[in-house]
Amino acid sequence: QGYPPINFGWEIMTWPRYLVWDLYQRNFVMRAVGQRFLPRIDEVGPLPFEGQAPISLENRINIIRVAVFDVQPMRDAIYQLMGLSSEYYVPKVGIAFLKDISHAGEQAGVELTLKKKRELGRSVHPLYRSFLQKDPCASRFVLVNPDVAAADLIDTCDAVISMPFTSTAHIALASGKPSV
Repeated sequence: QGYPPINFGWEIMTWPRYLVWDLYQRNFVMRAVGQRFLPRIDEVGPLPFEGQAPISLENRINIIRVAVFDVQPMRDAIYQLMGLSSEYYVPKVGIAFLKDISHAGEQAGVELTLKKKRELGRSVHPLYRSFLQKDPCASRFVLVNPDVAAADLIDTCDAVISMPFTSTAHIALASGKPSV
């Protein structure tokens, strides 16, 4: 039935120029603002973010390392305060995502690294926080400081798994790394 309505206030953007990763983002910007005016939109590929912490993963020979990027589900009240839908980024989905990767990583004998986008403190849903702290599946992940730049982590890994919808999949592909 086409695209869902655009939310998050995208439709109020009025910049004359946008830098986007690819054609998909170009089309998104046109759907969000193109009805009112025609901005300049340049496809530039992934835009790297600077990290505030160095990457400190041990170089290991003959170990396949997979970077995992997730979206931490927040408490329901956070979504409600912002007027956002919380149908997808909920503990059930986030925990299933990590459990599936943990089991597959164990079977394949790969090292899994998990990088949160940022430190959210008490805003993270308590079920998800509890899973990360106590579940044996979560203990199979090497946790990476959220202040490490995603591109720096990707450079140290052999492949990338990203919880949709995030830039890390694009950064990995631009770096020549397999990405899902």
